[in-house]
Amino acid sequence: MADRIVIDDDTPIDAGDVSAGPRGLVPRPADQVVMAAPFDPKKLPLIPRSEWPDRIADMTRNKSRLSDVVLGAGIPSKDQNDPKYMRTRSPRWGYCWFYAPVTGLEALNAVMGKPHVALSAFAGAYTLKKGADEGAWGALATDWLMTKGVPPESVWPNFRADMGLNSAETWAAAAANRIDAAVVDVAAPVYNRDLTLDQKMTLLLNRCPVVNDYMWWGHCVVSLDPVDADPSRRVEDNLRWGSRDRNTWGDEYGDRGLFVVKGQRCVPDNAVGLVTALAG
Repeated sequence: MADRIVIDDDTPIDAGDVSAGPRGLVPRPADQVVMAAPFDPKKLPLIPRSEWPDRIADMTRNKSRLSDVVLGAGIPSKDQNDPKYMRTRSPRWGYCWFYAPVTGLEALNAVMGKPHVALSAFAGAYTLKKGADEGAWGALATDWLMTKGVPPESVWPNFRADMGLNSAETWAAAAANRIDAAVVDVAAPVYNRDLTLDQKMTLLLNRCPVVNDYMWWGHCVVSLDPVDADPSRRVEDNLRWGSRDRNTWGDEYGDRGLFVVKGQRCVPDNAVGLVTALAG
């Protein structure tokens, strides 16, 4: 897989690859930002960094990465860019924080061998925000996906701004599409849930998508693969590592939505690991 877009610590924030679409991550409250307690390592045994290079090489060689599974299943990249607003100065919708976790949920469904069903991230974000085009954080959407789920787009089409669809029937259909288990610091507020780089890479090595809030970008995306971005560096050096993420700006971005972020920017400000989806 040739990565068409690679974002590193030197990539300008206003570069086209970074600023090409709507985002929606909002800053954490300045008076409430504290370091979240790392997730209990007893619940997430870390894979030693010394094993990362060989494990990544094996996944690449065997084409067993999440991106391989997702592309093999023909799952298109989700798109939060409403075409009705694409040519205006106010593109919509800023719902990356919901589209990213739903991208991860669709990936988990593919790993479980479930037939692909396009899920309506728009339905969850539009309902949660009562129709407002507002930003939030990936952990907020993940909480919603673990409790309420998300309906198929056949029930609530993408960009259908119609609160009349917010019905008991819609959310009954959503209940079958839920996150069943996640690695998340539930004791922290949704804007301050955190995972270390080692926890993020351990999840990716186990083919568990990671929902990242990248505050430097003002954007939320899901990571699918671990990347050995600079093998010349020591394994202890965070700058050696990266992740292959999937954006929510459609298949035209990168390689069908896929791109690599590496270096210190690969370390999320907030993160949630998605472990399993509801079976059935």
